[in-house]
Amino acid sequence: MKINRLLITIVLSLYSFGNPVPQLDETDIVLLKDDVSLLIESLNKGDARTITNLTHELAYNALGGKEAFYNVTQKAIQQMQEAETNFLKVSIDDPSPVYRAGKYEVCFIPMTSLIQIKTYKLENVGFMVGIKNIGNQVWKYIDGASLAKDLKLLNKLLPGLDPNIALPPTSVKAVE
Repeated sequence: MKINRLLITIVLSLYSFGNPVPQLDETDIVLLKDDVSLLIESLNKGDARTITNLTHELAYNALGGKEAFYNVTQKAIQQMQEAETNFLKVSIDDPSPVYRAGKYEVCFIPMTSLIQIKTYKLENVGFMVGIKNIGNQVWKYIDGASLAKDLKLLNKLLPGLDPNIALPPTSVKAVE
């Protein structure tokens, strides 16, 4: 009888907490940082296709599909080029631990960028959200800075994400 109760307790505990979330190994960390670096390089080069291919479908769905996202990205890149915007330097920190969010596993990749717009320079502290389907090895991304300002949207996009998780900081300030 005691063994049955113990088994029931163990089974309920496993059910409550779900499967353990796999943590990132060094290969994953390098991949995530390289992908975020490629996103920034693609932005500087005006490569909307690479940006679109590295972006998670959650962002596509919000804009009406992958092609609509690509078109919006192209237009944003054109506006950045007209404003003479360039990422001069980007520092990408190690990702956060992996968290469960419904059918997804997510992590946050903090970064600090030095951005030049014509003659002005800005330091932008932000993060990307790495997202993959549970059991999948392919990470895709969405910008986290805007989500940090709209937690309702974050919870809508990633239902099941623990609302007590501390997001990386975000800020923008002028620099000389």
